[in-house]
Amino acid sequence: MKILNTNRELKSNLKRMISCYKYISFGVAWATSKTDLYELLLSHKNKIKIGVIGTHFYQTHPDVLDDFCMSKKVKFILQPNGVFHPKIYLFWNDEYDWSVVIGSANFTYGAMEKNTELCVLIQQDDSNYELEYFVGLISNYEKNAQSITVNEAKRYRNIWNVRSRSLMKIAEVYNKSKNTNILHSKVLTMDWNELYKEIQNDPYHGFKDRINLLKKINYYFEGNVHFSNMDVGVRCGIARLRSEEIKKLGLVWFHDRGWEIL
Repeated sequence: MKILNTNRELKSNLKRMISCYKYISFGVAWATSKTDLYELLLSHKNKIKIGVIGTHFYQTHPDVLDDFCMSKKVKFILQPNGVFHPKIYLFWNDEYDWSVVIGSANFTYGAMEKNTELCVLIQQDDSNYELEYFVGLISNYEKNAQSITVNEAKRYRNIWNVRSRSLMKIAEVYNKSKNTNILHSKVLTMDWNELYKEIQNDPYHGFKDRINLLKKINYYFEGNVHFSNMDVGVRCGIARLRSEEIKKLGLVWFHDRGWEIL
């Protein structure tokens, strides 16, 4: 038995076993494409007996679904209840010559290159279990999995294109140049009451002017049934375009960088 506690160890052992063993089975929560390890698996996909990959939270890259469309060997978990979350990689030549890696690492770029993962490599001489036990585990995963059609893979990609942007936000790295976590941001961690007090105490950015702006813009909306009924100059001002009407009224310009007096 061997503990694999670095990305390098994990990756090198998986590469070795993908290349050397006759048969491969695996069950992982997520997989990503365009890595040397993934390309190696594709080049040995004739060895795969059973592969089960989860799709929860759209962490699995759509290229993976495309690569295994209509496969009878590699299937995907699509059920919405619960999260498919195992990470097991099984390799064997026969019942007396096998290896299995079990731990925290998915078949993703992050797991193999960046994340802190911990796995254990077990071989036939290390365990009271036999090969049949691990084959049975992965076979049970397959019962809840299904082959992916071309149309399903296309639909998954369409959803992934939208949801992947949300996943980046959830990562909560708000300053990529400094790799800063959101917990270190004073403003982003305030509740509304704290933020409101902080704005009121700000001597530089005109809290009263901001409130007046909101009141005056509200006046325009209350006086017109439709936005199109407003004067063009007013509409330009509200839409953050230069406006003589807004300028003459002495209103405050509001945009995503702050407030400016025009």
